[in-house]
Amino acid sequence: MSFMKDHAGHTCDAKFASVGPTVEFMNNSYNVLAPQVLCHPSIPDLLVLAGRHNSSHVKPSLREVVVRRDCAEAVLRGAHVYIPGVMGAPKGLQAGQEVAVYGDLDGQCLRGRTRPYRGRRVFIGNGTALVSRADIFVNQVSEGCAVRMTEPLSGCPPLGGLEPSQLFLQNLPSALCGHILGPKPGDTVLDMCAAPGGKTTHLATLMKDKGLVVALDRSANRVSKIRSNCERWQISCVRTFAHDANEFDSLPREGTEIPDQFDRILLDAPCSALGGRPRLSYEQSAKALQSYPPQQRALLETAGWCVYCMVWMAMYWTTEIIPLPATALLPLAMFPLLGILSTGETTALYFNSVNFFTQKYMKRETVFRAQDIGFIILSSLTLAVAVECTNLHKRIALKSLLIFGMSKRRIVFAIMMISMFLSLWIPNTASASIMGPITVAVADQMQKASHKFGRGSQRFYE
Repeated sequence: MSFMKDHAGHTCDAKFASVGPTVEFMNNSYNVLAPQVLCHPSIPDLLVLAGRHNSSHVKPSLREVVVRRDCAEAVLRGAHVYIPGVMGAPKGLQAGQEVAVYGDLDGQCLRGRTRPYRGRRVFIGNGTALVSRADIFVNQVSEGCAVRMTEPLSGCPPLGGLEPSQLFLQNLPSALCGHILGPKPGDTVLDMCAAPGGKTTHLATLMKDKGLVVALDRSANRVSKIRSNCERWQISCVRTFAHDANEFDSLPREGTEIPDQFDRILLDAPCSALGGRPRLSYEQSAKALQSYPPQQRALLETAGWCVYCMVWMAMYWTTEIIPLPATALLPLAMFPLLGILSTGETTALYFNSVNFFTQKYMKRETVFRAQDIGFIILSSLTLAVAVECTNLHKRIALKSLLIFGMSKRRIVFAIMMISMFLSLWIPNTASASIMGPITVAVADQMQKASHKFGRGSQRFYE
């Protein structure tokens, strides 16, 4: 839940209440369901509602009220049971009686049912009936609270009565987004998928309503919710547009304040919202779920995905979470998956036969292809491993010491000359891979002979 404090600087032109009275008010109002309302220790404009208690001891009451699935999901988020959501209630139910509330998972319970429902159902908590059965199904009362939840399994308190001009209900990740983005007063910010406006209004308050926030959403109805929230919070720096963020370049700019560049960009890409809130069932098909990743990739530039892959590889490379060869092969999977390059273009960077390097000489033309370069490096690495496995590098090292002696300058000069000679015919990476084990072996032999040849060899080894 995002809360804007005037003394913390996170406020727009409107004057908001301070944290202390609000915390006291909420603790007094919801002391049964939420014993603690606390300020977040790290985020100054965030209030945290602690869960009530462990609900494992809650036992269903004898009288049963059956509600629609969407109503049951709302109860799990902290709501009471309202009359439109009630599908069944026992005969003779009167206001003030304790009831157990069950959610109908399949929507098979007929409205007006009197007997206990034996279809697929789930217990969501106990409460107190505020109206009778006759009020709901005979007198046709169509609105108002039917059951006040006293023992909900979720432990979330009802927050519908809070003043919306002072508090904005948000999940913790949504509240964190604005602080991570870190807009400053006077910045220009683009919110690409802004509806219903929780993060948009939060960004505006962090900017003290100074600067410009451009909020986009494809749905005109959802854009109207953004405007409504901005009016409620008395925010004037937000400009809303019903427009697809994928087609931002086509957004009309004549007579508007839309800049070509922004200081900050926030993208809360469309998603399935799985896990974001309690659900008793999910009706979206697998095809619908698979439609979200293409939308998300389309909203991000290829360069951004490439940077993401490089940072990911750098983390794996430095921490060695997986073997280095496996890290080097990550682009083969990630580049095509994220739409950075096609599979053919990605493999061309490894072993494809597409022309990669072209060098022309006066008498003849030599074409080095990616396949040639790749196999030369691979062969050189294989040769280097073979040299080390057969201890050939040690024999070469001893022979080098016999020829060049123990002079550090002579040995370094010899290694440089041999490496330079090899690099005339093969890439530098390949020559370095071959000379690496030999150089280490030379230094190792000098280390072992340090007791005979003095400290100079020791310093050379170090």
